Formats: sequence, C-alpha cells, structure tokens
Amino acid sequence: MTTTAAICARLRELASRPPGLLEPSLHAGFRRAAVLLPLWRQDEDICIALTRRADHLTHHRGQIAFPGGGLMPGEDTPAAALRETHEELGIEASAVELLGRLDDAWSVAGFHVVPWVGWLDSEPRLNPDPGEVEQVLTTSLARLGDPANQSRRQRRRYGMRFTERRYHIGDHVVWGLSADILRELLDWLAGDDAHRAAARAVRLRQYGHYVAQREVPAR
Repeated sequence: MTTTAAICARLRELASRPPGLLEPSLHAGFRRAAVLLPLWRQDEDICIALTRRADHLTHHRGQIAFPGGGLMPGEDTPAAALRETHEELGIEASAVELLGRLDDAWSVAGFHVVPWVGWLDSEPRLNPDPGEVEQVLTTSLARLGDPANQSRRQRRRYGMRFTERRYHIGDHVVWGLSADILRELLDWLAGDDAHRAAARAVRLRQYGHYVAQREVPAR
C-alpha cells in the first residue's frame, strides 16, 4: 500500500470489482450471513475495527472477527451487515457507506458469508454489546499490512493441510475465516486483483468430502 489517498481511491474501485462467487451446490444447507469491514480515516491512517467475540457464544467463541451474523427473514446481505454492526458496535447504518463486497466465504459453523466493506466519514463512537462482544480492537491497515505483524502457520483440519496467513494486533491473533477475508482486502489494496473464492471453493469441497466420509456408517 502507498499513500492514504491512493488507498482511498483503490477502495472506491471495489464497487466495480465483480466478486468471486461459490457454486450454490457447495453451500447447500448453509445459512446465509454477512459481515462488515468498517473503515475510516484517522490522520494519515486508514483504520479498521474488529471484535473479540464473547466466550459464551455458540459459534466462533473468543475469536477475533468482523461484526456480522446470519440474515433475518426477508433480509439481504448489505442490510444484515449493517444491522449486525449496529447491534454489536453501536454504529448507525446511516453512518456507513458501503463501498463494495469481497468474495463469497464460508464457515465450518455452516454459514455462507458475504463480506462487505464500509466507509465511515469519521472515527466511530463505539458502544459494543457486552452480550456479543468481549473487546473491540482497532488498528490501521498499514500496520496489518506490515510483514512484521503477520505470520504463517501450517494447519491440518478436517482432512485438509494448508498454510494460513495470520495477523497480529498486539497480543491478539486474527486467524481462520476473518484472516482470510482480511488477506483479500489487503491484497486488493496492494494492487493484487486475484480472488479468494477459488481457493475457498477447494477447501469447501474438501470439507464436504470429509463430512460425507464421517457420516458413512462403518461396515
């Protein structure tokens, strides 16, 4: 990433970037969900907010995540992302300009996730919901994009072996789904037009195969 002005200009290009989509058959039975990546300018930095999810939640407890959740009946993904962000962080939907969306993603908790990127004209006054949010983390995109704040880890899970890029915010580590979404945004801002949907589809197929094998009764 270069200057703040260049980053802002690149963010505006998200509106014309066709998102990578997962084949519907791959996530049949998954619940639709959306998350928001809330961004704002602070001095010469572009900042972003994430949450540490409460430890008592059913899904992804204690993990670092973007505000978001499952769609309500009759709701589309932009509305869900804005509603969940208001519920979790107290940011009014009217304060967020949706710049565009990233590629389809998925969670082993059974969610088909659409990530949206939102812009705020000023630093938000956050009012996190203690029932869902243990802690709010804010940092700059420049800091997240610094290799000194990144690491890679070899993982084997659900029959899959892969290298995961992780991001460090102080003592906290962003990994899993949130890290992959963050990677897509940072790569896009660095000028990489590659999509993440294809790699996510490969893992989803592997995961589906693993689950199917586990469900076949032994003979």
